[in-house]
Amino acid sequence: MDYVYLILKKILLLLDVPFTRGYLKDKVASHPEQDSLLSISDTLKHYKVNSLGLKLTIEKLEQIPFPCIIQIQKNGHPFFSVLTKSEIDTVSYLDEKGKIKSISKEDFAKNWTGVTLLLEKSDKSGEPGFKARQQEAFVFRFLLISLVLINLIGLIAFYQPIFTNPNQALVILPLFLIKAIGLFISTVLLWSEVDKKNEAIQDFCSGGKSSDCNSVISSFSLSGGISLSVIAFAYFFSGVLFLLFTSFLGSGLQLLSYLSLSGVFIIPLSIFYQWAKIRKWCMLCLGISAVIIVEMLLLQIFLEFTGVIHLQNLALFSFLFIRTILVWLSLKPYFLSDKELKKQKIKLARFMSNRKVFDYLLSSSRKLTHSPEGLGILMKGHPPKISCTQSMQSLVWTMCQDAPYFGRIV
Repeated sequence: MDYVYLILKKILLLLDVPFTRGYLKDKVASHPEQDSLLSISDTLKHYKVNSLGLKLTIEKLEQIPFPCIIQIQKNGHPFFSVLTKSEIDTVSYLDEKGKIKSISKEDFAKNWTGVTLLLEKSDKSGEPGFKARQQEAFVFRFLLISLVLINLIGLIAFYQPIFTNPNQALVILPLFLIKAIGLFISTVLLWSEVDKKNEAIQDFCSGGKSSDCNSVISSFSLSGGISLSVIAFAYFFSGVLFLLFTSFLGSGLQLLSYLSLSGVFIIPLSIFYQWAKIRKWCMLCLGISAVIIVEMLLLQIFLEFTGVIHLQNLALFSFLFIRTILVWLSLKPYFLSDKELKKQKIKLARFMSNRKVFDYLLSSSRKLTHSPEGLGILMKGHPPKISCTQSMQSLVWTMCQDAPYFGRIV
């Protein structure tokens, strides 16, 4: 399904057909035969892109329009690809990794099965409801950017007197940046608990056979479903809010410096656990460990210790830390149920559009025994006619008269 989505996304981009990634993913995932040429053809039909399936020879390659979809077979495994260009001696197509690859025409002919899906966009080509989705996305991005800018301006104006001391600014600014980096990494790690099959997270975490973030996260957790990713997220999120609420005062920094010393015990334990017991590495966990080490060194080297920790600061950080964990434990079931609901909707859509199920239900239903004359029902036994545009008809007639038709024009 992922590769079919990649092919369709590339085709729509090359044809300059407007689309949204989320809608396209749903259409591909809901098709009953995801990894087939039929699913590609049906999805393109939904975007009002005409398609024609043929089986061609290498001599006809110079006459077909580009881009088009082809079938390539390597090591006995056929897969579909996008043919973008054909020159005298070379051709360019989309490889298995989604990158444009140029090879000689001779080598291409050895792997090309001849199966080709010709494409043609029209003036009506596009995604249904694209403008409405585009407006919603624009409004959301505009509000999000505005919120970030307003908060940034407010923080600079509110905390400007604090940075009058250059020595204090040298500690506060890097510390806030480190906390933000740790918050980002821990957020990705936390989201991997909900979306275990996320492509971006899997690509980052699957650096080899010994790298697997899901195995590390699921192998260790505290009672009540509190995992290490939740603790890491709560630590950095509470640290960022704590710095803002305490206005970066020295008493608050003292508490954070003592809390950062916990990395002396946690980081060796985490590394030993991954290396000796699980024998798998979590790249995101190692990134969090690196952030904690940098934070600890920064506070221990550049911060002057007074040895004083105010009780209100300790209570504030504890409140933020525990509240963050409670909020996540409350929201996690809703995120999981939303993912499960989406999966079930896709399964239902695939079931309802499955032709085999329709044929079975049709064959098991009662047959019509009486004449339908006068009931307003028109029944014809003729096969459906293939319809296509005039330009594509001309192409087939002049170039592909000897090419066997195996697909359909939609």
